[in-house]
Amino acid sequence: MAGLRAHCLLCSVVLGFAVLSRAQAAAISGTTCAPAPNFFPPGKEDSSLPPAWTQTAQEAAGNLLSDQLYTVVLTSNKNVPEIDAEGPPVLYVLPKHDLLTVGATPSRACMGYGATVVASRHLLSDAGSDTAAAADTAGEDADDTAAAAGRKLAQAGAVTVPARFRVDISIGKNYSKSLGEFKFNATVPAAITLNMLSNFTDGDYCMNIKLTIVAGSGLVGSLAVPVTDLHSTTQVCFYKLDAMPEAAVGFNTCGDTFSANITAAKNITPVPLFPGSSELLFMPVYRFESDLNRTVDGSWPAGGAPAKMEQWVVVDSAAAALKPATYLPEGQYPDGFYNIRVESSLATQYPSLLSLGVAAGYDKYNEESVPEALAGLFKVLPNKQWPSGKVLGIQNELTAFISLDGPELSAIPVNAEISFNWKFDGFGKQYCWIDGLRYYNDAEFMCKQPLDLTLPNSKNHTLTILLVDVCSKNYTVEVTYSTWGYAITKAPKATVAAIDSDSLTGGQTFDMVGVGVPLSSTSTKRSLNAASTASSTALLFAPAVLAALHVSRQAGLV
Repeated sequence: MAGLRAHCLLCSVVLGFAVLSRAQAAAISGTTCAPAPNFFPPGKEDSSLPPAWTQTAQEAAGNLLSDQLYTVVLTSNKNVPEIDAEGPPVLYVLPKHDLLTVGATPSRACMGYGATVVASRHLLSDAGSDTAAAADTAGEDADDTAAAAGRKLAQAGAVTVPARFRVDISIGKNYSKSLGEFKFNATVPAAITLNMLSNFTDGDYCMNIKLTIVAGSGLVGSLAVPVTDLHSTTQVCFYKLDAMPEAAVGFNTCGDTFSANITAAKNITPVPLFPGSSELLFMPVYRFESDLNRTVDGSWPAGGAPAKMEQWVVVDSAAAALKPATYLPEGQYPDGFYNIRVESSLATQYPSLLSLGVAAGYDKYNEESVPEALAGLFKVLPNKQWPSGKVLGIQNELTAFISLDGPELSAIPVNAEISFNWKFDGFGKQYCWIDGLRYYNDAEFMCKQPLDLTLPNSKNHTLTILLVDVCSKNYTVEVTYSTWGYAITKAPKATVAAIDSDSLTGGQTFDMVGVGVPLSSTSTKRSLNAASTASSTALLFAPAVLAALHVSRQAGLV
């Protein structure tokens, strides 16, 4: 987080140039007088795909160097629609070296004499390769013949036949490829095409690009140069992303404290702007909102009762992306159903480096409650992932079965109309079965009271009532009835004593709950102390006006 904000407030283009020069020097290795890559060759400055690799996009992010690239986001277009590049990523590169330029006068080191492998090279702006390559004495006299010009170059120790170069790439331990040898042509660069990108899992990668000036492939006068291979290796890093950002929200709800655990459903982790940088290319952001839809009895709570919850989670490190951020709101919330909204996105200060197309959005965070850490940053790939109509149920007491009343007659005639009423201290979805067959009496295929039935004969019959409460816990009541009356044969035990006040038990995962079907229960047990400290794994921001719950309650999705 500090990385992006620091860049927003402090970094100018000149500062970005200086930081890159220092941090990236160690990422480029090779021999003495090694060839330097040019990723913006003449005529191809803005031809690489995706556009994030072009000179225009790199300069917009602060990179003024032609021999190194900021990290970019690549996609193989499996799940992200309307990307800018229709084909696989293509990166153009040409080496820079005196032996590739006719008329240049290379030093002995640049011809391979005494060449040794060095840990790193200075950047091109410090090495002087540009100025060395600029010495072209051929054609000084317009009346000279080509042969005379060649003799002059040979006498001056200048390049008469440019050397050839080779390009090899590798990504990690499992992918390597040689693009072959090339005859230098300033207008025809080598093209590195990543056809295999769709086979890579989402995550960050660094591609090693090795440029080699092939031994004996050029001439200085009659001398074949270089006398040994001269090579350099440069890292070009990218983040492969085929998935939309997505949050998983789980509720620990059946103890004396409500909490929501917010974590990444897709393993999208922030990466540095370039190797060794404290700046971040992007950060995953998750926003959870909830407001009162209706109370259990349909009334609106008295004035002053909180009715909204909100939580921002900003993931600013790879470690934080893998751990849940626990939201422990405070305050007394009325029993009822709450609307749920979750939006996942990527925050960046460098939109030109994320070539994800029009569908990616690229608007800035402009919500009234946006944390200061996100102010001015671009929102990319906003994903409103939960459908409208899904609600979260909250109640301040544990569910308990209270009573059931049936027909008052002790002798009930066959074909008589009978009625059952029952009461739970708690709410959720109710289902009924009569003699094992599903029975419903409302438009949502649920069962509600009063339940009016006809006694068909004098046999014993069974009514089963199931309450799946807002915490996804099941409470079953069974009743046997006939002409002799009715009797409760099964009822839930008292549930209050079964809950350990020092732990959170039960709950469900937000993104696993189906629509219009009974909620599946899960069994989890989590220390309250652990839950309260989990927020340190990511940055959480809750507006001060949104105090939320710290009461004994249950909650869930219905």
